[in-house]
This record gives sequence, C-alpha cells and structure tokens, in this order.
Amino acid sequence: MSIIPVIIIGAGPVGLSASMALSRQGIRNIVIEKHPGTSIHPKARGINVRTMELCRIWRAEQQIRQSELPVTARRFLWMNHVKGEIQGDVSFVTKQEEISPTEPCLLSQDIFEQELLACLKTQKHSQVYFNTQLINIEQDDEFVYCELENLIDHTRTKIQAQYLIAADGANSFVRKKLGITMDGIPVLGTHVSVYCEADLSPWLSDKPFAVMAFTDKEQMGRVMMAVDLKHRWIFSKRIVDPNETLTKEAGIELARATVDEPKLPVNVINISKWEMAALNAQRYRHGRIFLCGDAAHRIPPTGGMGMNTGIGDAHNLAWKIAYVIHGYADKTLLDSYEQERKPLAQTTIDWSVVNADRLRAIFQSLIDGNNNAFLEGLKEQTKHINHPGLDVGFIYQSHALYPGIAAVETFDPNTYKNKAIVGMRAPHCWLSYNNRTISTVDLFEKNYVLLAGENCKVEKLKLPIPKEYLKTTLVIGNDLHLLNQDFYSCYQVTKEQAVLVRPDGHIAWIS
Repeated sequence: MSIIPVIIIGAGPVGLSASMALSRQGIRNIVIEKHPGTSIHPKARGINVRTMELCRIWRAEQQIRQSELPVTARRFLWMNHVKGEIQGDVSFVTKQEEISPTEPCLLSQDIFEQELLACLKTQKHSQVYFNTQLINIEQDDEFVYCELENLIDHTRTKIQAQYLIAADGANSFVRKKLGITMDGIPVLGTHVSVYCEADLSPWLSDKPFAVMAFTDKEQMGRVMMAVDLKHRWIFSKRIVDPNETLTKEAGIELARATVDEPKLPVNVINISKWEMAALNAQRYRHGRIFLCGDAAHRIPPTGGMGMNTGIGDAHNLAWKIAYVIHGYADKTLLDSYEQERKPLAQTTIDWSVVNADRLRAIFQSLIDGNNNAFLEGLKEQTKHINHPGLDVGFIYQSHALYPGIAAVETFDPNTYKNKAIVGMRAPHCWLSYNNRTISTVDLFEKNYVLLAGENCKVEKLKLPIPKEYLKTTLVIGNDLHLLNQDFYSCYQVTKEQAVLVRPDGHIAWIS
C-alpha cells in the first residue's frame, strides 16, 4: 500500500487550490476526481479580490485573467425585458486599488478550473487523477486508509495518507461517511440553469453585465447570466416541483421565452438542477480528515461567495498541514482550522441569506407596483456586490493568534478597515524590496514574516511563536523601502512596533 502525505478528494476549485497551496509548501499530494475532467458547467462566475491575491501568489493570475469579462460587466442589471430598457444598475464601486494589489475577476468556474489545473500541472508535488472514485475510507491515529476505484477499468487501489482533505462538494461522500451532519436551512429553493449558445448581440452588445433580472411580470423569476458576453449564456429559473427535470427542448424554450424570440437558434450545452441551501457542518474535522468548501458549508449564491469561501478554506488549511508534516508545528495547530473557518462560513451564509431576502423584497415591490420601494431596494442591493469586509477584512479568532482566541474587534462584511488587526489579512501597501516594487501581500506564503519598524528593537522582541516556525524578518528602511504609500499610516503602527504575519497573510501578533 503506497503512502502519501495528503490525499484530496475532489478536483473542483477548492481541491485544486488545496493541491496548489500544499505543493508550493513542498508537500506531495494527489487529487482524486470521479468525473472525467474539470467542470463542464459555468456554476460560479465571480472570483473575489482575496482569491485573486492567492492566484497572484501562486503565479497563476495572468493565466486565469486571459478569459475574464470586461470591468464594465461587473454589474447586476434590472431590465424590463431583454430587448427593453435598463430599469436598474447595481455596479461594483469599491476602490480596489486602495485595499489590494489586484482586483476581482469575472470568469466562469469551468474556465477558472481549466486554467488553475494547467498551472497546477507545473507543480512537481501534485498529481491529479480523473475517472477515479473514493469508495471507502478508514483512519487510525497515524493514517487515513483510502480505497479507490478506476471508473474506466474498475480496478481498485488502496492508498494511505497522513491527512485527507474532502473537497467533494455539497453531497460529500466523505462527510456522509463520517456521519457529520449540517445545521441550517436545507432548501431555500430549487433552480434549473440552462447553459447554452445563442447570438444575442442585436440586443445586448451595448449592455455588458454579469447578471440580469427582469422587472416585467411576464419575465419575472427568470435570470440571465453572461458567460462570455458573446455567444455563451446561462438562463435560470426557480422551479416549483423539485423532481422536475428540464429536457433539452424545455431548455431551449426557456431561453427563447426569456429573450422573447420564438425562433431564436439555441444550442444547449448542458442543463443543471440545483438546490439553494444555507448549511454549515457541525464540525470541519474528524481526526486526520478535514472538510473544505461545499463539503463543509452550503452558501447561497446570492453574493457569489461559495467558491471563494471554499478556496479560502483550502488556503487556511494547507499551510497548517504543511507545518505539521514538516515538523515545525505540533498537531494542535490543526485545531485552528475549524476555529477560524467555521464562524466565517456562518457569517457568510447569514449575509448571503440576507441578500436573498433583499432580492425577494425587490421582486415583491415590483409585484405591488411600488416603484419607491424598488428603487430603495436597489440602493440596498449594492451591499450584495460591494463587500470588502467579507472579502479581505474578516477577522479570525483562534489559538493560532496571539493573544489567545478572543478577538477585540469584529468586522462588517460591507466595510473595510485599513489597519493592522490581529486575525485580519495584513493590509496591502506598495513597497520596494530587492529593487522590485511589490505589495506587502506578496511577502506572505511559506514563512512567518516579521515586519519591523525602522526604530524597532527586534533583538528584544519576545515572539509568541515556537522557535521551530520558519521566520523572516524585514525591517522598514533597511530591507523594505517606502514608496508612495506610508507603511505606518497604512498599518496604523509606530516606527517602534513590529507586526508578525502568518504564512497565510493573516496577522498573528503586534508588538
């Protein structure tokens, strides 16, 4: 029986991200995926700022951006009908350059997975096996034992790993096998999405958008989503009967009815039926097995945080597993994964449910013919799209932060505080390092980093981390040089202070 450090179940964006983060930490891992390849349905289509920061660190950002939609499409349009007039425009307005070295990316999940997989293939510590299914797992104090089946020739293989990451989606085999239940609302509605090709340029060439909803009562309840803004689109609606299955012909009819073109040529690529849920697993860890992404939490798509939250899970967990495997940290570090990610997932779930309720209120205002309530609802809907606090301003609480588990500050999902706060992602600030212009965000991946003010007595500091942890010390004015931004005002610290940042970019301690 072969032994590997980490086995990852699921080659979606979360599993691929976990593999990338582990590989860059020098940890050998394999990814197991039962499907023949990456996703063939667009699914999620918004990649937020923090996820793009990780792609930047992984040297994958430029490749991922090759197919992104234009900045002008970062908006939610309300139309009376496709051929009609814009009734409302809720756009992305956050001044991103003030909080990050990068910006969001409007790209469908299927393309994102393809590009991330291509980047992952350049990493020497990762291997991905498609057409392979996990059929049984067991574990003891030392290993996780996996039985795999090749779905082409039906041969079976047994593998043992030090750790297993379950990124196998909403209907996670691993979670069910472990008997881990989920709390929350299991069904907020059943929806069908028709992914198809159609030429809509006569009506939409001058109206770039990410999502389009309709104010006309005959169209209300249908939603259009742009995939490439040229020929590929998603037509979606809520269905009353959860057992209803949409045929190809019915999918074509949905597209034609939404556009109000009875003879519109439509090529259906695939049809997906899915349930909106608001669920959080009762626990994210069972011994040496960890749940990530949809396996751990079901986040409503109203806000586009599901995939991004899952990638954040993978990033948070990967460096901790790496530190334990390398022998830098003891196993108690792994307890901080659930401490940090589960509360954040719950906050994100609750925030997404509020967004869904807001949309329902907007539709109700249209049904009631209350234009004032409709316009007020659109003003509130900007919180649905602009959420820098939830993106980069969230604050962890755990034993992997100092002091202790208690946080002294909370965060607002819709606002961002530009300061150094223990538990929060270290603020972005442009600096010169080794004659290169970089962001502070670029400094954090493998080691703890001590950012010391120019007058800080580094040799007198008593750092709270174990001496085995890898640490790099960078002094302002010596190793790092200020450019057009003032590090001290950005971090709100003095020249005598130091800030200790974890490998995942979150502040662990401030002197």
